[in-house]
Amino acid sequence: MSIAKVCFYVLFQQGEHYLCFVRIFLLLSILCCGQLAAQQDSLTTLAFGVGGGFFGSQIELTNTLRPEYTIQPVEGIHLGASVRYFNNRAVGFIGELNYTQAGWQEQISEDLPVYRRDIDFIDLQILTQVAIGRKLIRPMVQAGPYFSLPLSQSEIVPDTFAMLDEENYYGEELPFRPNYGLAISGGFYLQVGPIGIQLEGRGFLGVSDLVRSGSFGVTTSRRRGVGGKVTVFYEL
Repeated sequence: MSIAKVCFYVLFQQGEHYLCFVRIFLLLSILCCGQLAAQQDSLTTLAFGVGGGFFGSQIELTNTLRPEYTIQPVEGIHLGASVRYFNNRAVGFIGELNYTQAGWQEQISEDLPVYRRDIDFIDLQILTQVAIGRKLIRPMVQAGPYFSLPLSQSEIVPDTFAMLDEENYYGEELPFRPNYGLAISGGFYLQVGPIGIQLEGRGFLGVSDLVRSGSFGVTTSRRRGVGGKVTVFYEL
């Protein structure tokens, strides 16, 4: 299959909206392949950094007790520390330990108050990064798994939800479990002396459920998130 056909398939195949980041990442990887062969000269670097950003995230929640409710995303911060290791100019690894806010909102109708639950996570991410070029500003793409541990949760329960008679989790602490998934991103890396600044757009695709299936009528509960992040590195 030609590169043109692969690009067309990645960009225009029908699918769920949260797969767009996967398609963009794959397309950028395909277009970058021709540049990597010329960048395999040895250049070992180690850098430590701190960063943060804002993410719009939600739990893709399926509840058999209330299938008619609308699930909406919430905004939260994303802060953490990073280690960046490259043993050549093109390909390297980044390890991150992050604090992330996530959650979801539920709405019965537009004229009624919204229920909201916020969850704080500690995320460990191990990413493979591909950086292109030798100039001051280098395009980059990266992807890898994340492992997440829920720390705490809080909720805002309007009277509309608190008065429901059927079994529900409103006013209850949900038994959230450790979860995992895929983190993917693309952006630019700016190098000025020992200082590196990484600007990126990042997405999270959860593949495990936060709540055990069947608890409070919940059948699926997976994290999704899209946002931007800035990380400042210092190279040793």
